[in-house]
Amino acid sequence: MCAGTLNFGRQVGLATLAITVGHQVVQLVLEVFPTKIDYKSDYQNILSDISRASRTLAFEYLRATHQKGKSANVGDQAELDWIVLLRHEIHRLSGAINRINQRPHRTLVREGTDVRLEKVKKADSYTRKSVSRGMGSGGWSEIYGIGPTKNLLPTSRSVETLDTPEHRWLRMGLLLIRTKLADVQASLKIEASRQRSMTQNRSRLIAEMKEVEGFVQSISDLLNLPLFNGLTQAPPPGFTSLTLMSGVGYSDAYQAISTLRLGLTIEQGSIEFSTMDVHALYETWCFIEVLRIVVTQAGGQADLSSIISVDSTGIRVRMRQARRSSVGCRSGTLDISLSYNESYSGLTGEQRPDIVLRLRHSGWPDLYIIFDAKYRLDASASFRKRFGCAGPPADAINALHRYRDAIVVGSHGSGTLTRPVVKGAALYPLSVPESVDFSTSRLKEALDVLGIGAIPFLPGNTHYFEAWIAGIFALPPEELAEPGPPYVGLAEKKKRSHSIP
Repeated sequence: MCAGTLNFGRQVGLATLAITVGHQVVQLVLEVFPTKIDYKSDYQNILSDISRASRTLAFEYLRATHQKGKSANVGDQAELDWIVLLRHEIHRLSGAINRINQRPHRTLVREGTDVRLEKVKKADSYTRKSVSRGMGSGGWSEIYGIGPTKNLLPTSRSVETLDTPEHRWLRMGLLLIRTKLADVQASLKIEASRQRSMTQNRSRLIAEMKEVEGFVQSISDLLNLPLFNGLTQAPPPGFTSLTLMSGVGYSDAYQAISTLRLGLTIEQGSIEFSTMDVHALYETWCFIEVLRIVVTQAGGQADLSSIISVDSTGIRVRMRQARRSSVGCRSGTLDISLSYNESYSGLTGEQRPDIVLRLRHSGWPDLYIIFDAKYRLDASASFRKRFGCAGPPADAINALHRYRDAIVVGSHGSGTLTRPVVKGAALYPLSVPESVDFSTSRLKEALDVLGIGAIPFLPGNTHYFEAWIAGIFALPPEELAEPGPPYVGLAEKKKRSHSIP
């Protein structure tokens, strides 16, 4: 009897547990569900929304769980697409090439050679022409009815060869795979050098490098098979043949190599691909959805795929952090821009909110509204009693108060520091039925009174956020600039300054 604990962390999807006893293997497929969102609707909608903005942004590599997808002609294949597809196709490709090596398709070619006169049994046209012209080598012999003839006559014969266009095509495909794997290896080595001092993802990176190294060895072993001995030339341009597309072994190898030219799509299929941890997916989706709503509310238009720049290191894909992404829309006299995970250095340390919305009214400095995507959810009875509905933990909301105080812009040395943050909201996963009490909750009241609070935010439950943003855009800058109730000391200072004659 074996007992233990499987901790999938924040990974969701299918996981295959293989139990080996001697020569027997039992596979147990587990399905890991998220606890805070609906697996079949909200989770799939989050994946679809992210995929529409940037197709590979939701993908991961070498995770404990996986989803089901399929290959498709996406037009912009990424390195992550390719390595996931190779992981899926490597066994089919290896089996097909080995079957071809055992029973290869050969072709006949004419080969010129010199044959001794007495061994010529059936002269072809080329041999007869050589005799009539006195061609050949060696001494002369007198042949009755023919005359003097060379002892060695040039002739041609048909011989079998493996140097066929099909084998050249397969060899070229394997060489391209090995070259691309070398590029992946180089990227992983660069990433490993950057993470030398980090231990969090080190074991996973080592596992990835070992798996890619195994791919390289498998492809090299295939190229060293007798099937490809002596082959050096490329196939004819645009080559295709019935043997390559329908022959035993050839068709599987052709389909596997052709599949590697496609990309992944998040649709039901047979290919296993991993996704980001659910909290990272939620954070990414929040940025994309906030961006879409802001652009719509402002009456502008923006192509999300061009706004979101993806930073790919090795076989990992992430939104580029600390990079201002301009929405490029204007509503009347209001300019709007949005940034993701931007960092602000301050006197008390670095501040990094998830999303920063910048509003610039004509003649006014930038005013910031900050959002933090919080996948954590407190639905305990004590929390509901205190705030009126389920919501993010109190420390997640308190972080927004810290941002409003700690984020400053301007020059530290000149004493011209200013605080641009006026409002903030924590976005958290709560469905429509579970958020019916939000309108009367203290979280909603805090948004209206303090300018800091929390808003339920899920696919199908974005109307609270949309209404709040619409109200923000409708505020004149004089009202938007008031972050909440005035500080009593500052209000008294202003009162006394106005009373001085």
